Amino acid sequence: MPLNKEEKDYIVNKVVEILKSPLKDKLIENLKTRVFNNKSDDDEETSEEVIYAVIQAIDEIYG
Repeated sequence: MPLNKEEKDYIVNKVVEILKSPLKDKLIENLKTRVFNNKSDDDEETSEEVIYAVIQAIDEIYG
């Protein structure tokens, strides 16, 4: 299911907020915990899963 503009904007803003935070590592770890603890069997991704995936991709590129 494609994301609408509001969902995309939320994800971008949340990623930027996390990456700019002085508590970035802690926020990413908390997000990782929530994502992996709430993993469901359906194929629909939550915003948190998308946010975590984007942060992981950015980290791999710019490390």
